[in-house]
Amino acid sequence: MDRVLRIVRRLGMPKPIQDEVESRKDHMWSVKVSQTQRQLLSLARAFIGNPEFLCVHKPIQVLDDFTASKVLELLKEFVDNKGIECDPAEFVARRPRTCFVTSNRKLNLDLADTILYIRGSSGIQVSKEAVKD
Repeated sequence: MDRVLRIVRRLGMPKPIQDEVESRKDHMWSVKVSQTQRQLLSLARAFIGNPEFLCVHKPIQVLDDFTASKVLELLKEFVDNKGIECDPAEFVARRPRTCFVTSNRKLNLDLADTILYIRGSSGIQVSKEAVKD
């Protein structure tokens, strides 16, 4: 449970939500939390599951710029550290992580290893330069 709470805190969830998560009760989250908080809780579930391949469709669409930046940095950390808030002593034993993100917002291009820019008129371009304009 400690790892779960650390992840929820890192995503910036308010203390009342953290307390609800810690209580381990079943909840009707759609009634208790905002759309933004539901998005962050969904990301928390993904980080807790720690899959080798994570595909996230528009993870920052409903988030403000500050929270969106925090989420993108956590997604990068997920790849670099082979998980979020995992035991560093087990790093070498963990398999690599890959994260595929879709977005209709401009992203911090420095966080990505590869960018596929898809536009109907010009097809698929693999380049950070293609999305800077």
